[in-house]
Formats: sequence, structure tokens, C-alpha cells
Amino acid sequence: MFQDVLEHCREALGEQHAYTLTVANSLGSLLHEAERLEEAEPVLRKVLTGLREQLGEKHLDTLTGANNLAVLLYSREDYAQATQIFQEVLAGRRVQLGEKHPDTMAAARNLSAAQQAQRHLKELVKPPEEATWGGGLLVGCSVCNSGTVAV
Repeated sequence: MFQDVLEHCREALGEQHAYTLTVANSLGSLLHEAERLEEAEPVLRKVLTGLREQLGEKHLDTLTGANNLAVLLYSREDYAQATQIFQEVLAGRRVQLGEKHPDTMAAARNLSAAQQAQRHLKELVKPPEEATWGGGLLVGCSVCNSGTVAV
């Protein structure tokens, strides 16, 4: 249904009209909620591009669109990109709304969660320090030189 409304808006108002972008943002959010993340991401990226062009980087609607995309990226475990966008959202909301506004505080929590997830992911993929490559042998590994597993 939203896709039909979006198509009608595009035809009647144009791709970059504020109402068209609002409908597209709603569609992207619904796809995200339905866990159709691969479909939602290009929709939300296109919305954010349109909002930036039409309203500017620091407009509250643009910041909301950016936040929606960052939340989706977080859901897809793209913590690095989510962190970058959450940083932009937080900076913009601080300027537009002030430090104590609930939306600013929510942006700070989102950024903190993304940074923590990013650090946790780095720790998971980081090899133990004692398992280092040295002189043709994998030092600290349970596989012996003959290729069999030591038990």
C-alpha cells in the first residue's frame, strides 16, 4: 500500500518533494520493521540524499532521516557506518535542539551503543596476542607442524 502511495506521490509531486520523501521514509521504516533490511536500505539512503538536497544537512527532518538510516545500518551490523552517521545526528541535534532535549539524548545513546558494538566486534575478530605468526610456524596454535590437531 505504501509503495502505491509513494508511486502516486512521485508522479504527482516529483521525486524530491517533501511529502514524497516523507512517504518514502515511512516505507523504508516499515521495511526495516518487517526485517526486510536489504529492501529498506536503498529507500532510506535515497530519502536521506533527497532531504539533504532539499532541506540541508542540519534540518531536523534530515537528521531524522539520517537517524533512521543509521538505525538500519546498526541492525545490519554495519557499526562503523552507523557510528559515523550517529555522530552527525548527535552534532546536528545538539545545535538544533540543545543538550537536554530527549531527541539529543536519544542520539547520544544510539551513538554510544554503536561505538560499543563496534569495539566489541573488533575484540571478537582480534587474534589472541600469543597466537602470532613467526618464522613459518603459527606460534600458540594447537595445530602441530605435521598439520594434525594436537589433543
